[in-house]
Amino acid sequence: MLSISALLLVLLACVAAGCMGDKIVGTWDGEKTGAAATFADDKTFTISAPLVSLSGTWAKEGGEYILYGSNNTKIGSAVFVGDTLRITIGGTISVTDDFVKRK
Repeated sequence: MLSISALLLVLLACVAAGCMGDKIVGTWDGEKTGAAATFADDKTFTISAPLVSLSGTWAKEGGEYILYGSNNTKIGSAVFVGDTLRITIGGTISVTDDFVKRK
């Protein structure tokens, strides 16, 4: 019984410390645009669509992820809607798509 308690304590400490990684990390497929978005543990991302490719860094701010381009300017954002990742790219004219995580 002691070993199960110790394992649970280690697991809880790991979750609290963030060592399990952020749930945005992985590759996601757009439902409408045909884009693929990959978010890495090192806080970088790439989004590839048939006619355009973007890359940069991401930062979590509250319940939102801010996407920064190569010149460190905000180019978009992402939020979770259930298990779906909703990514919006652009400002005045923007593109939004819902992404599903690859298995």
